[in-house]
Amino acid sequence: DTKLTGGYGFNDKHWYYTSSVSLPIDRREKFRVGIGYSRELLRRDNASAFRQNLVTATSLIFGNDYGDYYYNTGLSLESSYSWGQLRFLGRDQFIRPSSFTLRYTSADQQSAATSEYFHLFPRRDSQRVNPPISPGRMISLSGELLLDYSPLRRISRRGLQIAYEIADSDVFGGDFSYENCNIVTGK
Repeated sequence: DTKLTGGYGFNDKHWYYTSSVSLPIDRREKFRVGIGYSRELLRRDNASAFRQNLVTATSLIFGNDYGDYYYNTGLSLESSYSWGQLRFLGRDQFIRPSSFTLRYTSADQQSAATSEYFHLFPRRDSQRVNPPISPGRMISLSGELLLDYSPLRRISRRGLQIAYEIADSDVFGGDFSYENCNIVTGK
């Protein structure tokens, strides 16, 4: 799979792009390796708290965007193994219900300023400022286990996603040290 997307931010006058290549290394396409490079405007807040449609509507109407944004420019390398019967996801895409992915990420992160150009009912007295981040290079190693689960689309009523990420400035270099573990179960 090869993906290339791009765009231009009129507000901050930056080009954004994401490019990635993922190749199977066996005949049944269970083992894959991939590489990606991107310059993105990402959200660091919980995207489930305020859905993207709600953020877009409040930004258009009142000028306040409730996403916490930052610039992320960097490289990612990954390898994965998947198992189980192939299932149709949509538009010539098939996935296996279970997989394990190991990913290395190295990226420069910078604060993003926000000031909306157009909104229907401006309220200058309550304009929300995007919170700054600690700028620097983030180098992390992460693993993700999906058991009968897909973050893209529900493929079963049960399922489990376990994701773990570690960044240690003493071991990997970089400017940040942290650990993050997320567990999501099917409903």
